[in-house]
Amino acid sequence: MHRRGVVVLALAAATLCGSAQAAEKLSFSLNYIAGGDHAPLYYARQQGWLQQAGFEVEFLQSQGSAAALQMIAAGKSQIGIVDMASVLIARGRGVRSLAVMNIYANSPYGLYWLKSSGITSPKDLSGRKVGTPPGDAARNLWVPLARKVGVDPASVTWVNISAAAKLPALKSGAIDATTTFYTSNYLYRRELGSEFGYAAWSEYGINPYSNSIIVNVDYATKNPDSVKKFIHVLQKAYAACVTKPDPCIAALVDANTALKRDDMLNAWYATVELMAVKEPAGGLGYMKPEQMADDYKLMKEYFGFQSEFPVAEVYSNSFLDPTIKPPK
Repeated sequence: MHRRGVVVLALAAATLCGSAQAAEKLSFSLNYIAGGDHAPLYYARQQGWLQQAGFEVEFLQSQGSAAALQMIAAGKSQIGIVDMASVLIARGRGVRSLAVMNIYANSPYGLYWLKSSGITSPKDLSGRKVGTPPGDAARNLWVPLARKVGVDPASVTWVNISAAAKLPALKSGAIDATTTFYTSNYLYRRELGSEFGYAAWSEYGINPYSNSIIVNVDYATKNPDSVKKFIHVLQKAYAACVTKPDPCIAALVDANTALKRDDMLNAWYATVELMAVKEPAGGLGYMKPEQMADDYKLMKEYFGFQSEFPVAEVYSNSFLDPTIKPPK
């Protein structure tokens, strides 16, 4: 081979190696074990969109928003999914993080029980045992719900169980009730049958923003371009999965083989309901300032803050692509 050709090939190889080495490694903390609502994340990775944007991403499963937020705030994960109520409450206690994309514009919180237990609504939980993981986001929102319905929040006994143990513990009578997101509603309805008892938090006026993409503040400050590129990929993935869910669910199940396709598809349909907004503004994931201000007031009223803070410190819409719209 001509010497010039050898040099060109060597330069090309060096360029390729340099590109591969340039991939930024990110840890992404899920708010729970992988489920249908996480399908766009796995789809974006399977399609190579994250890699093309320069990222090598590891998805870390957890046991609730509080656990995920601890990982992100401590810098053990750069980014992840956390319930917005948990973000606000933690910020009031001095734990900083930044929301950069909303997923659930509607509250997913639900309370589940067996009809034979005599429970007919959240009003009947006084003196009962409610089982969830310690980091379950609904534990935070129980306080305003209890006060809304006239129940002493302290009258409930919280039992620490894993996310996977919620339904079995409820069916066996080990707990009287549990909380889980609307994305699991189909499963509880199917498994409990005529015993299915359910109430949505939103029925009682508790409807704050919920799951959102959260980043470590220091990471976002030092790497704003990386955050923007990452979020644009996620917006693209969520929008694609709304339009064509089947390939997204396939990507999720391929990466998490214990999951069942039909179950995850049902969970994804519920996710789309939670994402839907009446008046799309600012792109998929946009957080309305007035809604954020209301959520701040709600958390401050029921939890108090060790120190107050401007609500604008905990979220930013500046990383979003406004041309990618949410479902109506």
